Amino acid sequence: MQRYFLGFLALLLTTTGLVWLVNGTSNEFENAIASACLKVGPVLGALWLAFPQVLQIVRRFPPVLIIAIVLSSGFVIVRPKSAPFVIPVLFAILGLHYLGLLFKSTAKKP
Repeated sequence: MQRYFLGFLALLLTTTGLVWLVNGTSNEFENAIASACLKVGPVLGALWLAFPQVLQIVRRFPPVLIIAIVLSSGFVIVRPKSAPFVIPVLFAILGLHYLGLLFKSTAKKP
């Protein structure tokens, strides 16, 4: 995703949510969508500001670890009572990855 698109989307969501709430909504569904736009828009704006740092983090970690972190975070958000089980497993995965980096051979392959 390009940085300018992320900024445009953040601005669009924030202004849409503001306009929708200022003009008044007729039902709870529209109110919920406007509130969601007002929450997601600034988060995307913060991501737009931190885009170079986010790219550095993504380049340092392998995709498998990023997927594990995102899936475990989503699982804990959906089922908060699973946190005592999911978080230690995630830390074990991260620790094993770190140990693998420590013990990786530094010799160049022919």
